[in-house]
Amino acid sequence: MNKVLIDRVKKEIDISDLANRLGCSVNNQNKVRCYNTQLHNNGDVHPSLNLDNNRNKFKCFVCGVNGSVIDLFMGYKGLGFNIAVNRL
Repeated sequence: MNKVLIDRVKKEIDISDLANRLGCSVNNQNKVRCYNTQLHNNGDVHPSLNLDNNRNKFKCFVCGVNGSVIDLFMGYKGLGFNIAVNRL
């Protein structure tokens, strides 16, 4: 996979915009429900996945999953890395 393309995707796609396009309801604290609910005791009733717009990354404070816009897309869509980059 082309590193230039990967870096471009990570920089140009806003993580909050992507979350909205994925159908996530971004609350006023910039949090959404985590896609990795099998590792949550309550199924993530209270959104625990924090979107960091400054770094364009995310982190779930319950299960610890984290990453870039590519990782978020992969997690919600259940895709592999190369397919996710190409679709983004």
